[in-house]
Amino acid sequence: MRLPAFYRWLLLVVGLSISGISLAQDAGWPRQIQDSRGVHTLDHKPARIVSTSVTLTGSLLAIDAPVVASGATTPNNRFADDQGFMRQWSDVAKARHVARLYIGEPNAETVAAQMPDLILISATGGD
Repeated sequence: MRLPAFYRWLLLVVGLSISGISLAQDAGWPRQIQDSRGVHTLDHKPARIVSTSVTLTGSLLAIDAPVVASGATTPNNRFADDQGFMRQWSDVAKARHVARLYIGEPNAETVAAQMPDLILISATGGD
């Protein structure tokens, strides 16, 4: 069975992101990251990460990234728990006291209230 192009691309990006974060822990700081909008400098290792993407949060938790809050999806369904976190990683999120930012529509004030030093977003997808 062949995966659709979007899912192949998503797996590649997540894999590279995880590899990059692992390598960043071994490398010194500051670190520079280049994307389509230019070069961004992280002066120090992030201590408070906010993920606006409910699908990205699970990967971040899997690599022990210091996630303090996450966007969420519709709660209480076969995919999500009572907070709207994906069931695959909701127990880890609860154990680490990850706060729910919002369900669906992004809210900049809610993100800022978490006082993150790094905000990760998804450029594609419905979350």
